[in-house]
Amino acid sequence: MYNNVGGKIKGFALVLCIIGIIARVIVGGYFIVSDSDLQQSLGLRRADHNLLWVGALIIVGGSFISWLGCLGIYGFGELIESSRETKKNSREILDLLKQTSNKEDIMSAEDDREEDDSYGNGSNGRSLRQDRRTVSSQNCSKTETVDV
Repeated sequence: MYNNVGGKIKGFALVLCIIGIIARVIVGGYFIVSDSDLQQSLGLRRADHNLLWVGALIIVGGSFISWLGCLGIYGFGELIESSRETKKNSREILDLLKQTSNKEDIMSAEDDREEDDSYGNGSNGRSLRQDRRTVSSQNCSKTETVDV
């Protein structure tokens, strides 16, 4: 029911627009081909031909207004679809960043261990290896030393 909500809203807008245009054409056509009884009940003489213009205005203007109103609903559906795709792409980017970050941490840790092994076996007498990690953010960097 809640899958593809944006597509359903767009489909609803399209159906609503078609129904609105068909309704305006029917009502406008009725005014155009109406008999003299309707003209007399509205206080118009047959020679005035006012209902012809009213019918044409209903068909053209009403159809345009129906299309314009449904355009906003369709745009909302498009916005929902775009938002869903942006969310999906953001998750993919986050997963790729996590994978890349993990690979860099592993490689960095291996490089640090190789350096520590060369220092730990030397004459300085260190018995513990140290794992150095550098954490960088936008404007600051910080180095931590952790004894293992």
